[in-house]
Amino acid sequence: RTGKMEIRAEDKRRFAECIDRSIQANQDRIEKDPRDTEALRALGVAHGLRANYLFLVEKSWMDALREATAARHANEQVLDINPNLVDARLVLGVNQYVVGSLPFYLKLVGFLNGFRGDKEGGIRELETVAAHGVRDKFDAKVLLAVIYRRERLPEKALPLLEELAGRFPRNYLFLFEQVQMYSDLGDKQSALRVLAEIERRRQDRAPGYAELHLEKVQ
Repeated sequence: RTGKMEIRAEDKRRFAECIDRSIQANQDRIEKDPRDTEALRALGVAHGLRANYLFLVEKSWMDALREATAARHANEQVLDINPNLVDARLVLGVNQYVVGSLPFYLKLVGFLNGFRGDKEGGIRELETVAAHGVRDKFDAKVLLAVIYRRERLPEKALPLLEELAGRFPRNYLFLFEQVQMYSDLGDKQSALRVLAEIERRRQDRAPGYAELHLEKVQ
């Protein structure tokens, strides 16, 4: 939605409290050991979650970008310490792509410190994590599928969506996205084939599909 989401004050308070506690706990660890890559990674995750919340819930674009920048800095430190921790490139790739997609005037904001982003470079970083990552491998594949769709590259999104649908069979969204990608390619028969498979699973009340409404399939 375009407006702010209505969330209970208690839930907002609880979320903010947990993120603050996580950031402080990891900063405490980093003060004791500046080369603690686990703490730096967790710090990046906390800032990233707060960025998502500010972007999706509060619609506070600039604050969200500032938090995303903090997440990027934490992961840059991780790679400075150990360049072989490929998973740390996930946040860097997303940040590069997002900032590279921003209007020029937004790239001038002070906290970006001259960072202009790079859409193609960001995609390459995510492709590296998708191919060689450990903990964040599938996160990278989901993000790549989203980006390929945004960049109108359905032929690249489809193999990822097929793999993800097989790896996470309860999540029908991966099949619905396949329908959209086949539609974008003009392959009506394949789109209808996937829709028929979704409906079969819904009728069979397969795990994850039991509560799927017929209207969504239609």
